Amino acid sequence: MTTTCPFALLGIAPRFEVSAEELRRAWMRRQALAHPDAGGGVDDAARLNDAYQVLVSPLSRAQALLDCFEAPAGDVRALPPGFLLQMMELRERLDTAGTNAIALDELTREGEQIRTDATAQLAAALGAARGGRIELKHAQSARESMNVLRAVDRMLEQVAQSRSGGAVHGAQ
Repeated sequence: MTTTCPFALLGIAPRFEVSAEELRRAWMRRQALAHPDAGGGVDDAARLNDAYQVLVSPLSRAQALLDCFEAPAGDVRALPPGFLLQMMELRERLDTAGTNAIALDELTREGEQIRTDATAQLAAALGAARGGRIELKHAQSARESMNVLRAVDRMLEQVAQSRSGGAVHGAQ
């Protein structure tokens, strides 16, 4: 693991499942020493701020883990088998739902379930890293889960737009 790894900068063990409170405490502990008002340097404080921002977001935290674990190259656009068809069906239902609250509620529930499952799969894939390294199959599984999360998040944003009467764009 490199010293530019945001986990190393904040002094916490590299893992996907880390609480927001643990991140905040680690950041504050390090900032107390690195902040210019405490005799530290502006660059060090900025690096700590950047590390914190990376780790607060689950998707950027997952990418940071892949980088820290020096994940082998793989298909960064891969999706699990059948997922594209599933998303096409959900988006078709979204297109026909309009502002129908019941249909939008159902799409939201389905999207949130897909999100929950993908997050669990992502945590499992990243949890398989050993000795600061991750095998190709686990790195690829993590990338697939990350792509699922991005796709579902976009779909859920479009559901929210439909709820507010906005137009739905970018259906895949």
